[in-house]
Amino acid sequence: MSAETERRQLIHDFVDDIVAGTDCGPDVPAGLYASMPDPRVEQPEAWSEVVTMLRDGGFRDSMRRSVAAQAAFGSAVGGAASTKTETQLVVLLQYLEKKINAGKISPSSLEGQTLADQVVKDYAKSLGRDDTPEFRKDLLKLLESKDEQQFRFWQLTAAINGWPGVGDEDRSTEWFVQALTV
Repeated sequence: MSAETERRQLIHDFVDDIVAGTDCGPDVPAGLYASMPDPRVEQPEAWSEVVTMLRDGGFRDSMRRSVAAQAAFGSAVGGAASTKTETQLVVLLQYLEKKINAGKISPSSLEGQTLADQVVKDYAKSLGRDDTPEFRKDLLKLLESKDEQQFRFWQLTAAINGWPGVGDEDRSTEWFVQALTV
């Protein structure tokens, strides 16, 4: 089996495993396949770490929980889970990261609460929803489904694929969770 065939098989096995049994729409696995690392780029150390992660049962469980949370969030907001909803969330988290870094804003401060409220409102609006207590509860569940291993995976994938600024949302996600639970 060629290295390319083995890579494709590993990625397909991984994606098939983490979406199995979830109610995610077809857009989620398609987006995952499209965003998987391409090791032909000169990033052998990063690819080696990704391969280890793809084979790790605990990491697969973590990603499966995240996909299931994304599917549940999609259902709760009246649509299917999609890469669009996840991409919009990443963009908002990147915006949030810049804001909290620039101003060293505490999630429990008035400024932090105002910022979190605006981000929730903008995200709800981007999904055609209202900012309601139910929306916030569902968003919090989605954010809490993410963990350090997932962020590391996306950082490595971004490095391998040459995507600037992707995968650095761990701090803003943690901050956002804190702000939503104040």
